[in-house]
Amino acid sequence: MRTTKGKLVITEYAGSMLSLLMDKDNKIQNISCESAEKESIVGNIYIGRVTRIMDNLDAAFIEFANGSPGYLPMDGARKPIFISQKRAKGKLRVGDRLVMQVSRDSTKNKWPVMSCDIELVGKNLIFFPTKGGISFSKKFTDSERKKQVRAKLENSPIKDSGCIVRTNAESATLKSISREAGQLKQIWEGILEESRKRRGTPCIYHAQSVYVADIRDTYGKDIKEIVTDNKLAYDKINTYLKEFQPEDVEKLRLYDNKRTSLDIVYGVTRQVEEALSTRVWLKSGGYLVIEHTEALTSIDVNSGKSVSGKSPQKEYLKTNLEAASEVARQIRLRNLSGIIIVDFINMKAPADNEELMNILGQKLSEDPLRPDLVDMTPLGLVEITRKKGRRPLYELLNI
Repeated sequence: MRTTKGKLVITEYAGSMLSLLMDKDNKIQNISCESAEKESIVGNIYIGRVTRIMDNLDAAFIEFANGSPGYLPMDGARKPIFISQKRAKGKLRVGDRLVMQVSRDSTKNKWPVMSCDIELVGKNLIFFPTKGGISFSKKFTDSERKKQVRAKLENSPIKDSGCIVRTNAESATLKSISREAGQLKQIWEGILEESRKRRGTPCIYHAQSVYVADIRDTYGKDIKEIVTDNKLAYDKINTYLKEFQPEDVEKLRLYDNKRTSLDIVYGVTRQVEEALSTRVWLKSGGYLVIEHTEALTSIDVNSGKSVSGKSPQKEYLKTNLEAASEVARQIRLRNLSGIIIVDFINMKAPADNEELMNILGQKLSEDPLRPDLVDMTPLGLVEITRKKGRRPLYELLNI
């Protein structure tokens, strides 16, 4: 979601590290959480061993992290990187040891999802060592700039591999893009070298901490300041910025005011508690009720006290449009994923429903994960699907 010169606030909360993307009014737009009890392993790279081939599932079961089970869909194993250099290319076999990456954290009843399609994420580029070709983010629209960046990358250290050029690269210098390409290639070469040395099924690459990844992934021009009151986090961020984003070092600030806590200044506890609440109030007097089940998340839109007078359909539309914006915000804020069903207030006019779907689609398109707005039923039920990755906020902060 694009903000106007907002900030990232990084602080400890209930034993976890939170990264809070705030707009210019200090309203939280996104919350990322690194749980103290269960750290996310998405992006980590391991040596995995195939323990079973499941032809009926078109998948394999994997052992990694020295004993942890994982699930490898075969469409993520089209170009496996075998540890044994004697191993000929071909279908996977039980006992094969591979370089693989975690693409999805485990859930209550599902193992982590693995992939052999490795990707290394930088500020400007997503590097694919096993794929070819250069593509661009959908939000990268400057055609002349694309030509310049493509020409630079075709003569860079990753010219024989693949990458996606991220939106951030639209405003980055060609020199910094080329430098990052070299850094990502060097990281990959280090991973391959490490894989040949290690025995068993260890982790050979740790992805960036969630709060560092937020700094890397947030559109640079949107952030004027990075604030933290945690010295360890400050040092880690400072080291990362100096190596990978030197242009942003001056944005980092250590908050050390002993009189007023960072929590109070930015209303962290209050806003996080609101993000965990079942009920979300709208300015109109209506409200959302957000509930989670094993299969899906339901969001119920209620008019509350917002409907009065002789034109209830106009009031319903007004409440629904306000709810659409808040639904999109809550999905990102809470990191909801999978199937999401929104029960809007029923409206009679097809034109009103069309306007509602257009507004909801626009707001959802601002989410970096690009949720899929499926359809609306005659009863006003709207289905949204969103890619699963890290666990939702309510699971991470189950306090």
